[in-house]
Amino acid sequence: DRWLLEGDENLKIDREKVEGFVRPIVWAEALSFENEEAVDLKPYGLDIPSARVVLSDDSRTEELIFGKVARGRREDSIYAMVRGKRQIVTVRKRLLDNLPTEKNQIRETEQPKKEGSS
Repeated sequence: DRWLLEGDENLKIDREKVEGFVRPIVWAEALSFENEEAVDLKPYGLDIPSARVVLSDDSRTEELIFGKVARGRREDSIYAMVRGKRQIVTVRKRLLDNLPTEKNQIRETEQPKKEGSS
């Protein structure tokens, strides 16, 4: 198993760094269920998402999109949904805050060579 960055498949990715932000997303629990059959995404900021995470394996792909801060709710929550489903929930904003914004944040860092090794 290895992680690939779409659009830069040759980038050497640090597995621990990626799993550090992916694991909380995969195991995230909804703080509230806002709309079970949403048609208009604009009130939630999901029409133009502030961020999206696409996770794929050999059998399926899921895209989680994040909207705006959920006003009138917990101050640390944002709207989110799985693309293709009509249910809108709120989740902890730190899921979005912890997402890397640059490749360097997930790049594998080279270990310094020990003396005497080639």
